[in-house]
Amino acid sequence: MPENTDPKEVVEAPVEHHASPEPAPSPLNLTRSYGVMKDLLTLMVIPLLGWGVKLEVGNALRDERISNLKEDLARSVAELEDDMEDIGRVDAVTQDNSKNLIRLEGKLDAANSRLEEIKRLLEAL
Repeated sequence: MPENTDPKEVVEAPVEHHASPEPAPSPLNLTRSYGVMKDLLTLMVIPLLGWGVKLEVGNALRDERISNLKEDLARSVAELEDDMEDIGRVDAVTQDNSKNLIRLEGKLDAANSRLEEIKRLLEAL
């Protein structure tokens, strides 16, 4: 305010508050923004590619392990079936031997009773 004017006489002009329009983006700013966005996306894509490769390798190893386990299982089942056939043959032989043992016991009992009879006859003489 000037010094020789009365403060009551000074009327201030009304201040208009207009929204200042955003300055139009310059091609330089757009190019820089595009470059920054491209760099950020590149930084995000590289770890994603690494993660994808890691997943694929893990899946391939898992598939290989599953395949090996299936082959091992098939071999084990075949061996088990062979063992079951062997057990069946051993069981059949054991049953045949049991029958033969029963017959032998019967024959031995008959032979013992004859021997007892012969012994009695010899003692009687």
